[in-house]
Amino acid sequence: MSRTNRWIGGSILFGVLIYAMAPNAFAAISDPGFWNWRRDIVLFSGTISFVLMTLVVLISTRNPMLERLTGGLDKGYVIHKWAGIWAVSTGALHWLVEKTPKWTYSLGIWPEKVKGARAAVPDWQVALWKSGNVAAEYTIYAAIILTIIALINRIPYRYFRLTHKAFAFSYLVFAWHSATIMLKPDWFATPSGYIVLALAVVGSIAVLQGLFGYIGLSRRAEAVVTAFRDHGGILDIRLAATGGYAMAHNPGQFAFLRFDHDAEPHPFSFASSGKDAKQFRFGIKALGDYTTKLAESISVGQRVKLEGPYGGFHFDHPTSRQVWIAGGIGITPFLARLEHLAANGGTDRPVDLWYCAATVESAKWPTDLASLCEDAGVTLHVMVAERQEFLSAQGVQETTGTIEDVSVLFCGPHGFARAILGGLKTRGFDENNFHYDAFGMR
Repeated sequence: MSRTNRWIGGSILFGVLIYAMAPNAFAAISDPGFWNWRRDIVLFSGTISFVLMTLVVLISTRNPMLERLTGGLDKGYVIHKWAGIWAVSTGALHWLVEKTPKWTYSLGIWPEKVKGARAAVPDWQVALWKSGNVAAEYTIYAAIILTIIALINRIPYRYFRLTHKAFAFSYLVFAWHSATIMLKPDWFATPSGYIVLALAVVGSIAVLQGLFGYIGLSRRAEAVVTAFRDHGGILDIRLAATGGYAMAHNPGQFAFLRFDHDAEPHPFSFASSGKDAKQFRFGIKALGDYTTKLAESISVGQRVKLEGPYGGFHFDHPTSRQVWIAGGIGITPFLARLEHLAANGGTDRPVDLWYCAATVESAKWPTDLASLCEDAGVTLHVMVAERQEFLSAQGVQETTGTIEDVSVLFCGPHGFARAILGGLKTRGFDENNFHYDAFGMR
């Protein structure tokens, strides 16, 4: 089971346990009937949705402990994405099952529920849970629309980030709904009510932390651009720290950069080894509106704010051989590792680096790749799609001679990763030895 599935499955199981302790839980099992089934599905789906929503906002805080538990922020954001999809899906189910009977009996399709006697409820409690109900009903429409927008990759990153800020406000509404609706079925007579209330408080604090700009506050540094060069659509940028926080980092990690001409931070992998914690190197490829215009906006002496380092992509795997596969700009974390190895006597095991570039021109960067590989003791293989050169699992196996006791480290397009891993698995490769940088922030 993948790490993402474990986290989502664990959250769903936690939601099941919360509901199992609730008053009259799973009533439809002992007394089957339409209204009992409806009640169970409504409360059960709502509980699971809220647990998943809380997981989403907690991951967004970039908490160091959570980052370690999720395997690095890059893996954490994959969990964040799918937990969000599951949260909105179960939330939509919760709303749909709640609303459908009211629609059907208003149309004369289903008879209206005959309500029995109910214990007197204070007016203030009724007002609270009704306010939460109304707010949540309209917010779920917005959440569904925002989810669809967030999943459209063509939408610029700055708008994508705005949708996530809107999600933060949505969470506060759902937290209010979750906390107040429990007054109606008397959940506070059981541990379930207090667990949900604790989730609402913790999640709301996490949301406010983001809205007021406190996320990553202890990991921020300031720097200036000391040099840059455009290599045919790839910017090689050098920065020097100016503040007190030097930002020590390891090969494979990344940071969020915010240039003074732009209000939005963007994630980029370090191309520097981290030996000098005040000197940074980044390779940035023109892939979207922001990165394409960056070459026109950047200048020496320009101020840059950094936040990091983040990421769990590392090279300390106990196998006798390593294979590195870089797809395009995915070469950057390997540059950092090469610089580290070259400065520390070279690699202690056979390493093959496959650099897969789209064009002959793009394969010319980095200009120091061949010399770095030589100094680090790494065997370099360059493949260019423009020349009809494509890497396959067969090519990897033929080069290494074996895929047993071999670690494969991959950074590049997800489709390329799936193709390589799938081909290796058909040849008996242990999937646990495949390590990738899930660098997509969307």
